[in-house]
Amino acid sequence: MLAIKNYLFVVICVVLLTATSCGSDDSDTPESSATVTFDGKVYQKPSDNEIAYIEFSVDDETSFSIGGDVVNGSDTVNFTVRVPNLNVATYTKSSHGDEASISISPSNESTYTTNVFGSETDNSDYEIQITEVTNKTVSGTFTATVQSIDDETTKEVSGEFVAIDFASFFGF
Repeated sequence: MLAIKNYLFVVICVVLLTATSCGSDDSDTPESSATVTFDGKVYQKPSDNEIAYIEFSVDDETSFSIGGDVVNGSDTVNFTVRVPNLNVATYTKSSHGDEASISISPSNESTYTTNVFGSETDNSDYEIQITEVTNKTVSGTFTATVQSIDDETTKEVSGEFVAIDFASFFGF
């Protein structure tokens, strides 16, 4: 079951990555934004991409993924923040465990995450704050110690975002 959830999480990340590369021409669509600091470098949302969120369900368990690409010069990082509910709330690893998570995928490194499956040691931690939810956007901040999926290397990440509803790309 855990393998299926991990697979679906990766699929959702790929869908978000692909979809956030497509801009929306709808003037009613709010602006998205993101700033992510990862490994001491500050990354920003490029003007031709969007930061989006999408709802998905697995075995009657619903969660929301928020994310997209951010850049620093020629370096690109994809970030994904996953939360169980789209409500104004604070999520921490000590209170919510793997119900919420943060993943960072640099273009030239392995993925770093707070969901450390299969590792003997979990040195990750996170705090995610959803600060505002409207009918078309979700805003928030996050800080985390993320761990490489390849080994026990950790890095610090923090950021803030305003994400638009993925369905707004299609005029829903």
